[in-house]
Amino acid sequence: MVSTPRKHQRKVKICLWGNRGSFYETHIRLLKSCRDYSVVSIGSSDAKGVDIELFESSDGKNILRTFIGLLGRLFRVPFLFSKLDAWCDVHIVHYLNIWYLFSLAVLPLKKPVVYVPYGTDWKLREKTGRKKPLIYRLIFKFIVKRKLSMVLFEFHFNSKYFAEMWGVRNSRKMFLTIIFPIRDAFYSYKINTIRKSPRYTLIFSPRTLLPFYNHHLLVEVLSRSEFKEQLVLLFIDTSNLKTVYAQHVVSKAKEYGIKTSVIPRFLSAEEMARMFLLSDFNVNIPTDDQFGMSIMEGALLCSVPVLNKNIWSYCDIMSYKNAIFVDPYSPDEAARTLTNALSDKKFRRKMCRVNRKVFENRRESIVIDNLRAVINRVLDGGSDVH
Repeated sequence: MVSTPRKHQRKVKICLWGNRGSFYETHIRLLKSCRDYSVVSIGSSDAKGVDIELFESSDGKNILRTFIGLLGRLFRVPFLFSKLDAWCDVHIVHYLNIWYLFSLAVLPLKKPVVYVPYGTDWKLREKTGRKKPLIYRLIFKFIVKRKLSMVLFEFHFNSKYFAEMWGVRNSRKMFLTIIFPIRDAFYSYKINTIRKSPRYTLIFSPRTLLPFYNHHLLVEVLSRSEFKEQLVLLFIDTSNLKTVYAQHVVSKAKEYGIKTSVIPRFLSAEEMARMFLLSDFNVNIPTDDQFGMSIMEGALLCSVPVLNKNIWSYCDIMSYKNAIFVDPYSPDEAARTLTNALSDKKFRRKMCRVNRKVFENRRESIVIDNLRAVINRVLDGGSDVH
């Protein structure tokens, strides 16, 4: 059922706060496509110059310049929050980085704040595995309880985990809806547009080459497969193999006799769709995750998901009927699982049919309707609005 636009004498003014990334950029684009919304985005790639300067990396070699830059953000971000709070009807925060966290903690904002958690910002540990400082956790808990009007989740496990972790007892604050869209480019391709090669098996690891995503474990697992000489590993690395980790992963793969190919830049939606059509498997075995868009996009185009079974949120939407679950920390066991999958093309075709049905309802138009419903609910007071 398509929700109707909220009737206002003027446009609803929305302020989006986030960090650059495909999910955030997609939400910006979708909300800006609504004629009855006026949208300002902070921290995005299409933000105005003054906004981009707030979040650009400082020059690590110049300590004084770095210090001045950090000190400047300490005042500029809260100032921007305060200024836009007077302008907008609702804030939607996509990622609580330290500057947003500080601003929400110190400012008495008058407009409701909707929080969309999908990164490690709400987890107790950083991507490096290091536990977050006590002061960070105390501030985060204060903001969750006192400053947020609504927390948006798509998956029940994450919602429950978040509520337990941060002591959320008000059920009206937590809201479940489909917010991860599959971009339209992935629906425009037919499965047989590009034929997979019968001579080799392409394994696509779409997350960038960083230790957090466990590419090194993937190489170790595949090195134990009897089909390793038929495999081609496809990576994305925007550093163009300049990091020690990226060099280590690629050299290890070559050492084991596994062919590799590295794309040195981020791909457009159309390019990513073609890669999924070409690939046989789409591997996501990070240390932690909520749910990567690339998992759904690849599954829709019949690139079989290979997932870390230790990540519970993956089990919220995927099952053994439409994904292959492995324990990347047990390479021998994972290798046996993948070897069985590599030899069973009939089962993979069955997974493809299941995934086509599972993800057919994630078009961008559906997510727009859901975002409209969320905004209307908040503005009508149907949440824990301060």
